[in-house]
Amino acid sequence: MNTVSSNSSSGPTKASRNKKTPRILCVEDNDAVRDVVCHVLSFAGFQCESAPNGKDALERYAQGPDDFDVVVTDHWMAPVNGLELVTSLRLRGFNRGIIVHTAHLNALERIAYEGLGVDAILIKPLESVKLVETVSELTRNRRMRRMAAAVHWKTKTTPLLAEKGGVGCRSSFK
Repeated sequence: MNTVSSNSSSGPTKASRNKKTPRILCVEDNDAVRDVVCHVLSFAGFQCESAPNGKDALERYAQGPDDFDVVVTDHWMAPVNGLELVTSLRLRGFNRGIIVHTAHLNALERIAYEGLGVDAILIKPLESVKLVETVSELTRNRRMRRMAAAVHWKTKTTPLLAEKGGVGCRSSFK
């Protein structure tokens, strides 16, 4: 398991996990492609950890189910391919971004990925800009959903807190 980070090349630390830097898990059996993807994403400001196949990715996911914001996976890998990986991640509750980055998919595989809620299917070779844009959009949308949920909660509870004389709230609205 490799970690490439814009902050550290020795792997994620507890301090780096606490930062709001989006974390990406890159699952790719081709060493050169895996290294390029992680370096491109790290250069763009993401923390990128890699796994050489779906089996290793699932083992890493089991160690920290909330460690990753987006998974970028190849399809053609052994012993666990991309479709098996995505299926297992979804069954285990991973509801974050998934990008399939592969050279080829047939129509049935594409339909299966779409049925599993994959966010994007990117065909190799791919310009780095498209990968970074796609990952950025997925992580931005996730942050925006969290912010919207927080605002929704606050707008629903602030009047109630104000009525009760809650901390930091005016006791009356004008």
